[in-house]
Amino acid sequence: MGENRSKNKLILFLSKYKFTTDEYKYSSKYDNTENEIKGIQTPDAPTKYFINYLLEKKDNNDERVLDTILCITSEATNNKSINKRENNKEYKSAFEDYQEMLNEFCDEKGIKPPELIKLNFDYDFENNKSIDEADVSRRLYESIVKELDKNDTIYIDYTSGIRDTSLLIILIIRYLEYTGIKCGGMIYSYYDNDDKSNNKIIDIKSTYELFELLNGVNEFTSFGKAKALSEYYEKTSDKDCIINANEKSKEEDKKINQKDEAVEKINDLIDVMKRFSDVISLCMVQEIDNIMKQLQDGISEVKKVLNPNQKQNQEKSVIFSLKNSMFYNLITQIENKFYIEDGKDITYIDIIRWCLDNDLIQQALTLYVEKIPQYYLDDKHKFFDTEEESLKDSISKGNEDKSYANIFYTKIFSNIWFNRFYYPLNYNELIDNNKKINEVKNIVEKYKQQILDRDVELLDRCEDNIKDIIYEIYKIIDKIYENEKESDTEIKVGYIKLSKNDKLMPKTKEKFINTFKVNNKLIANILEELGQINSIYNMECFYANNTKEYTLNRKINSIIILRKSDINPLWLNNKIDLNEFVELMEDYVYFKIMRNQINHASSDELKDEVINYLTAQGYKVDINEKGIKDEIKKIMYRSIDSIASIAEKIEDNKENEDKSEQAAITSEA
Repeated sequence: MGENRSKNKLILFLSKYKFTTDEYKYSSKYDNTENEIKGIQTPDAPTKYFINYLLEKKDNNDERVLDTILCITSEATNNKSINKRENNKEYKSAFEDYQEMLNEFCDEKGIKPPELIKLNFDYDFENNKSIDEADVSRRLYESIVKELDKNDTIYIDYTSGIRDTSLLIILIIRYLEYTGIKCGGMIYSYYDNDDKSNNKIIDIKSTYELFELLNGVNEFTSFGKAKALSEYYEKTSDKDCIINANEKSKEEDKKINQKDEAVEKINDLIDVMKRFSDVISLCMVQEIDNIMKQLQDGISEVKKVLNPNQKQNQEKSVIFSLKNSMFYNLITQIENKFYIEDGKDITYIDIIRWCLDNDLIQQALTLYVEKIPQYYLDDKHKFFDTEEESLKDSISKGNEDKSYANIFYTKIFSNIWFNRFYYPLNYNELIDNNKKINEVKNIVEKYKQQILDRDVELLDRCEDNIKDIIYEIYKIIDKIYENEKESDTEIKVGYIKLSKNDKLMPKTKEKFINTFKVNNKLIANILEELGQINSIYNMECFYANNTKEYTLNRKINSIIILRKSDINPLWLNNKIDLNEFVELMEDYVYFKIMRNQINHASSDELKDEVINYLTAQGYKVDINEKGIKDEIKKIMYRSIDSIASIAEKIEDNKENEDKSEQAAITSEA
């Protein structure tokens, strides 16, 4: 790299010497100026073009407008030129001729000639030997990079050079731009063999800059970032739609551009993309609904105005430039990447799938945990009936968060937990359990006074199973109501706690006995404690912590209740298979755990019971485990596929019901 000062440097590949003295005119334009440039050899006119262009922009303190020319020189252009048609007459080399032309032109302009640096292409002039063909590209790359500084601006004459070298130059320019070096201009000198009046200098930088459009779209579809696209359109918005010496002047093109409705719609879409970038990168889930709709609407608007097959009825015109045409086709790629289809709203499933496709795992986890419950409960799908009596009661309790995520993770899981005695191993056991509970209720109601009086004859008349229940009731009464010495008394019955200080606890033993008429859960807990009903809690897989109720344990227990039962919750959509639903519950708990581990970089809160259960179901719960990212992706792909499949069944069923209803109405009419 050179000294740390901003310099203008031209890179060109020197063409072979032409045995002619004919000078041709080339039309050109830059800014608002039409120019006519003359040249004999191929690089003459392009070099003069750049000097003229930079001369207009020249700072009066600069000694030279073009600091350096990096002239890629082959063995053929460095050696004397031999004209075989003139009996091998010797002429000067192409390099010597170029140097003379450069000095003469700069003298005419009254400026100091740029430094001319010869870069070896296929021959090492210093060591007088050919360069190995396999090493040409590397050496050329290194020689160009060596002569450039990060503050430099480079200009490219793309006219000459063999094809593979031209591509190499493009590659090198892309690399240099990544290092901070700017490309100030790129031209091609067009020579018309048939009509010399059509010779022209064509600015191809706008075509080259389309690489930035491609990169911008790729960056957005891969990472949700709109920085490159925004910078590209900011940079190109005031340029010609078509840069060509034979077209209207730049000022006229600019006026047309201001009337181009495509520019307006594209700028609107870019703004939405920038906002989408913020929402995704910051996991702003509260904004995801709005931005998804805005993105889909913005894409639709751009497609309308850029569709070349659609009649344009707008007041403003649409310029079908190469840039606009390419962006129109790239829009389709954006839609494909985001799973956007005409006539179909983009869903949380689509956005989560896009996140997974592009390894945005934290964003995928956050969206799944926060938004999938909303997908379950929206009007279109209704995985659950929130108006079902028991679930409605669960949701209405408490003043805490009423968000969709809370309804699912807290209320629905809790509904299963607190109604666990309604989920036996099979329906016959449900009937049997209810029969036993009702039997106890009838006996307590019938012999209420005898129980309060501790009637010994009553016990003698009862069968052993009833006798055990009555003894259990005696134990509760003794502990809670007869022990006057202890003000803070507590007894555990099954998996519930009864405390004298509990506001809901009846204040007298008489009132306590009356609660047996309505408190099925208390009776079920007593029967379970005595082993008289076959509850889920008799299963070895139950991981309850008797000393401390742990939130995730309760979630896992709720899942186990449904997994071991074949009874569907009353609020579950009848089109959903119970096993599918249980798996989705497991997925949700797993993804919530993994998101918390990523956010807090800790797995300390995980208890062995939770780890053991999830591991047994095939989940990997250690965020530090090798390959965990791919594991999360695999499970989430499977989960959202399952959700989408269930949603499709529900939608199809609703559509069929609507058709049947409409047919019935038509028939009645």
